[in-house]
Amino acid sequence: MDKPKKAVKNGHINENAVDPMLQGGTALTKKTTFLDKAVKWLDQNN
Repeated sequence: MDKPKKAVKNGHINENAVDPMLQGGTALTKKTTFLDKAVKWLDQNN
C-alpha cells in the first residue's frame, strides 16, 4: 500500500489551510497599504 492511501486509512490527514494572501508578496503589501489609507480617509471624513 502506498503512503497516501495508508495515511488516509490511518486517519493521518493534514489539510493545508493557509490562505495564499497570508504568504506575503506584492499582492498582500498593496492590499494592506490600500486598507491603511482607506481607514485613515474614513477616520478623517466621518
